[in-house]
Parts: sequence; structure tokens; C-alpha cells
Amino acid sequence: MRKRFATRDSSGPKVANFQLTFWRLALKEFERIIDNWKKYALREGEEADYSLEYDEDDFVIDAAITLVLAGTSVAELLGQNVPPQGDRTPHLRSAYRNLIKDPIPDDIEEFFAVYDSLRHLGPAKYDKVEDITPDKLCKYLNIAQSIWHDVLKIHNATIGQDFLHEFVFPE
Repeated sequence: MRKRFATRDSSGPKVANFQLTFWRLALKEFERIIDNWKKYALREGEEADYSLEYDEDDFVIDAAITLVLAGTSVAELLGQNVPPQGDRTPHLRSAYRNLIKDPIPDDIEEFFAVYDSLRHLGPAKYDKVEDITPDKLCKYLNIAQSIWHDVLKIHNATIGQDFLHEFVFPE
């Protein structure tokens, strides 16, 4: 029987759990964005710093990195949990369709498109990056988390603390 890797307590080799590490890195980046936003943009809290700015350009770069990490976690998760096609792992959309749902819902397709744009960044993709807002960042992270939920449910795995976030940006 082939092992599937979706949770840390998987009986398989830990090296196969890249997807959880990428997800945790995305969570840390999101927390860092929120901290920076509060300290430098909203000037909240004891650590508020009026000498530094955290502007839209800083946010867009940090948000793009966060979404690449979250998207990579989803791509790795799906790739680890679908049967290989010969010696190749199916592409992200194909893996999603095979494992979860066909056709792909519009919101998930939108997340995949942004992830693809960020991974293959060049002048043709700049608009996609510049369109990332705090609300869209939260939306995409919630979508990535919902994909994790779907895969964990398929395997009757517990949805642990890593996947119980409500991504909301402070106002």
C-alpha cells in the first residue's frame, strides 16, 4: 500500500512532509506582515515605530512571498496525495481535479492563477502581483487552508492547529 503524507504524525519518512513546512512558513510570514502592518502602518502597540514605514510596496513583496509559500504547500500536498502519472507528478490543477473536484471552483482557480503568476514572475505577470491587497491575501490563504482541509478529510485525518486560522487583516 502506498503511503500518503498529509500530517506530521504520518508513519512515512519526515522528509516527505515538505508541504507542512511550507505551510508553517506561510503562517509565519503572514504573522510578520500583520506585525509590521500594526507597528509601521497603523502605529499600534508598544513597539510602534514612527521612524520606519511599511508601505504598499513592502506589503506586496511580503504578500507575494507568503502566497508562494502557501501555494507551494498546496502543490506539494496535492502532489504527495495523488497517484503518479508514470514517473511524473501531475500538475497542480490536474492533481486537484483528480483528488478533490472537477471542475475546479472559480475561487480556487483564481488562487492557482495568482500562485502561477508569482512562480513565473516577469513583466507579463506584474499586474497580478500589484493587485494583491490585504483582503486578497487573506482570501487566498483561506482558500489554501480549505484545500488542506479537503485533503485531510479525504484521509480522515485530524485538522490540527496549523489549519484552524481565520485570516483577517487588521483595519
